[in-house]
Amino acid sequence: MKRINKLNTLKEAQNEFSRLIKAYYRDEIETPKFKTLVYAFSVLLNFQKTEKEQQLEQRLTELESKVGL
Repeated sequence: MKRINKLNTLKEAQNEFSRLIKAYYRDEIETPKFKTLVYAFSVLLNFQKTEKEQQLEQRLTELESKVGL
């Protein structure tokens, strides 16, 4: 695995995570580095999930205010 590409969207992060797993399976990455990268990806994906949840909450609040709830 040469480098990590863009990770701006959830789909990009998922694709890179898949590449990481495949590279590990092909013995292109040492186990300690793989574990570190898996942890980093889990933090990133959790952050993206939290950001998405906040966006949904904001949209829900806006809709509720429009209908008078």
